[in-house]
Amino acid sequence: MEILRDSIVEKLKGKEEPQGIEIADEVNKNLGDIFFKWILGKVGKNKKGNGKDISKKEIINYLKGKGYSNESIAGIVGNIDVESMGSFDYTRKEDLEKTYDELGEGYGLFQFTGGTKKRYYDYLDMSNKKDSMESQVDFMDEMVKGNIKYYNEKDKRMVPVVGFGNVEELQDIFLNETDPGKIALKFGEIFEQPEEGKEKYPERSESALYTFESFNE
Repeated sequence: MEILRDSIVEKLKGKEEPQGIEIADEVNKNLGDIFFKWILGKVGKNKKGNGKDISKKEIINYLKGKGYSNESIAGIVGNIDVESMGSFDYTRKEDLEKTYDELGEGYGLFQFTGGTKKRYYDYLDMSNKKDSMESQVDFMDEMVKGNIKYYNEKDKRMVPVVGFGNVEELQDIFLNETDPGKIALKFGEIFEQPEEGKEKYPERSESALYTFESFNE
């Protein structure tokens, strides 16, 4: 901060006969502006700025590495956008009463809750993994492929958590659907299963289309 103050003073010395008090006022004003911009930068990186963009790109690249098509990636990312409240932060907790109170049960990119949240932590333990963006995407990938299972008493066998029919439907839409918006809707319905009244399906679809269009920029 002292270096910034000295630099500002030197620039002011080039002006016509600045008085001591004028220099002090101008220095304080400039430092105030710098500090304000610094604060905005910090907030932006945590909430809506560069940090979010970097996290989104990392998620996109990771999904590409797992073999997902651009359309499927956009559909999944559109859901992550809505679920993480636009933060793309794998440590994001659900808001309950107001923005960023983080008092809800939901956690992560996909806002895991209930049994899914427990299975995620079991998956981390069994796989010897730590909680991360990659681990959450890996878990989602295993879920939609039907590899995360539970013992069904009625059928007397291990069955996919999301259901055999849902696994087939998701894999079919990932492989054959060319509309990112439709993929976003189906992924939201089957995997996310949002609470009634909080579906935000149009937002999921719009975000997916926006993400897909950005691939061509």
